[in-house]
Amino acid sequence: MRVAHRLWASARERGRHGGRPKAVDHDMDAYTRALRTQNVPVPEIARKRSPRRPHPRRGRDHG
Repeated sequence: MRVAHRLWASARERGRHGGRPKAVDHDMDAYTRALRTQNVPVPEIARKRSPRRPHPRRGRDHG
């Protein structure tokens, strides 16, 4: 366990931060808020924010 902590500390010193990227960045948040101030319905905002992707197994749109 001590070796792992040293490796993580070394990575942090080099500016490497692990983990998953944020789902919503600052630009997307501002865009969403702007749409809400224009009284755009939430389902429509959701469609605009996330592109439709094919289902991983069926190869067609989900939903």
